[in-house]
Order: sequence, then structure tokens, then C-alpha cells
Amino acid sequence: MKLNRLPLASALLLGAMLTPLPALAQEGAALGRVEVSRGTLRHDVARSCPAVAATLQEGMDRAVSVHQIEGSYRVEFELSGRNIVSVRTPFAPREYRQALRGAVRSLACQDAAAQQQAQRFGFILDVKAEPATPQERMAAAAPRYSVALRAQP
Repeated sequence: MKLNRLPLASALLLGAMLTPLPALAQEGAALGRVEVSRGTLRHDVARSCPAVAATLQEGMDRAVSVHQIEGSYRVEFELSGRNIVSVRTPFAPREYRQALRGAVRSLACQDAAAQQQAQRFGFILDVKAEPATPQERMAAAAPRYSVALRAQP
């Protein structure tokens, strides 16, 4: 009777691979635990930055009128004291990024918690074409666009 050596070889190989794992696990246990926390994302932007809607509309006006790309874009920024130290605009069109970051960096924000520790804020920026009035349709005017913000879900 001939024995099939494949299962035996597989078992030996598996055993050899599993043997060093307890030693590695013990080494890993000796390492200290590191927690990375960026804090919770706050959505009360209008409370901390009262003129946010007007500032975004003004800062985005030219880019939106030139490129006319509709959509909803996530915006996050970090406020430390009164300074906006970082702005993230993932998935925003390349054509809007510079104007959007500049508009967010120009916000005038005051937040008591940000005086003690940097705070992360986030919102959704909606860029939409406004319905044309009958006079604008007759004149074949270019569509108007609006910029608005809302809380992230």
C-alpha cells in the first residue's frame, strides 16, 4: 500500500510556519499600545464661524461661474485658537480645490474649545445650478449657480 505523502508534507510545512507565531506574539505584546485619535468631527460650523455661508459664496463665486461643476463635496478643517491650520477637500474637483481651500482659510472663527485644543469641523458644500427666470431663458443667459453648506450625515 502506497502512502500519499502530500498531506504529510503539507502538515509539516504548516507546522513549521505556525511555530514562530507565539514568539512573534510575545514580542508584539511587549510593545506599548499607541492610540491615534484625531478627535470627533464637529458639524456646528455656522455657530463657530458665523459668516461661513457668505464667505464660501464669495470665495467660490469665480471658480463656480467659470467651471460650472455641480455636486456635493465634503470639506474638513482644523481650527486651533482662531487659526485654521489645515483644510481637506477630498473628492472636490481639481478646478475648485484652490478656491475652496482659500475660502475656508479666510473664515473668521471663534470657538472656546478651539482655544484649549484644536477642533475638527466638517460640512458638505453643495454647488447647484439655480433655476433660470423666464427673462433669463429668453435672453439665453448663462445659468446661475449657488453655493450652500450643510452638515455631514
